[in-house]
Amino acid sequence: MDKKILFLISLFFFSCYNPVKKSRELIKKGKYEEAESILLYALKKGKKDSEIYFLLGEINLKKKFYLSALSYFEKVLDKNKFKEDLIINLREIFRETKNKGPEIARKALFLFYLLSPDELSFEEKKFLAYHFFEKQPEEGYNFLENLLKESFDEGLLLDYVKNLYDRGDYERIVSIYNKFNEKINNSKLYLNILFYVGSSYFNIGKSYFESEKIDSAYNYLSKYIAMKSPELYIPRAYFLRGKINLIRGDTLSGYYDFRKVVEILPFKNSDIVQEAREIMNKLRLKGYGG
Repeated sequence: MDKKILFLISLFFFSCYNPVKKSRELIKKGKYEEAESILLYALKKGKKDSEIYFLLGEINLKKKFYLSALSYFEKVLDKNKFKEDLIINLREIFRETKNKGPEIARKALFLFYLLSPDELSFEEKKFLAYHFFEKQPEEGYNFLENLLKESFDEGLLLDYVKNLYDRGDYERIVSIYNKFNEKINNSKLYLNILFYVGSSYFNIGKSYFESEKIDSAYNYLSKYIAMKSPELYIPRAYFLRGKINLIRGDTLSGYYDFRKVVEILPFKNSDIVQEAREIMNKLRLKGYGG
């Protein structure tokens, strides 16, 4: 028989055939491979039905091919039609992959979040937070801060602050500290969090100093000095504030800031110590200090 005629006959029979119905029957019988073959053939023939993608996702889920299952669930266009079943399936993917495949688990929760954010548990939201850290930091800021308001989690906050610090988002770290100041101060991880907060105050102050925004630089450096954490930047903070005080005309305060630099680093011959000593000597000649 002519190949063209055979093709037309097969096309006719396929058009009269309900691949979804047949596949559901096979799935009930546990014949997943046969059902999958029928559905994939339907896709090949141009049937882009949401139910086909949904069933392929369920088949792969039953076969424990979690990434493939998730890929098919993502392709379901009419997700509201399958919302309840999708949520059940996405939760199963999350449970099965959160320890051995966290990236897959986060993707599953993100799809869940897009479907029905209010149905996520706190633990699921907490796990999802790390997806935002890595993939969508801008969108994640509000998500994270609302989550911390819902239930303060010091470990999550510390990870959040670390992530912001790595991105150089010092202003947001200070904002977070101001919002959750009381809870942070009572946290077991207080000193760990304070390391990033203090470093942020210093970096912001230094940046303002370099931009010649003197008053802002003074305020941030003073807050860092009062915080005293981490100690790493304390000498340079006093040094920069000493220069600011001289610019502002507060020569005596400037002198004492430079003296602090020398007191903290008495045996160091670093550039800031040498310069601090030189400035102090000049100020002594003018009658400042002692």
